[in-house]
Amino acid sequence: MRQYKILNYDDRRQIERLYAQGDRIEDISFFLRASQTCIRKELARGRTGKLDANQRLEYSAEIGQRTTMANVRRRGRRRTATGAKI
Repeated sequence: MRQYKILNYDDRRQIERLYAQGDRIEDISFFLRASQTCIRKELARGRTGKLDANQRLEYSAEIGQRTTMANVRRRGRRRTATGAKI
């Protein structure tokens, strides 16, 4: 089992390139040293709604990055158990 990895934009571009070439999710996760679950969630996050040349849902690194940044902004400030802001 691999450790959790936070993907950056370069990782997302690698995923986009490898996925468009037809590589399997298992191979992409091995190459990036990330879990398969991480790659699957990222592919879902960056879907364009179109099919690629391999007849799979197309992935865009830019859409994945925008979605991630929107989620981080929407998350807001975290609170502790006592209600104090961190």
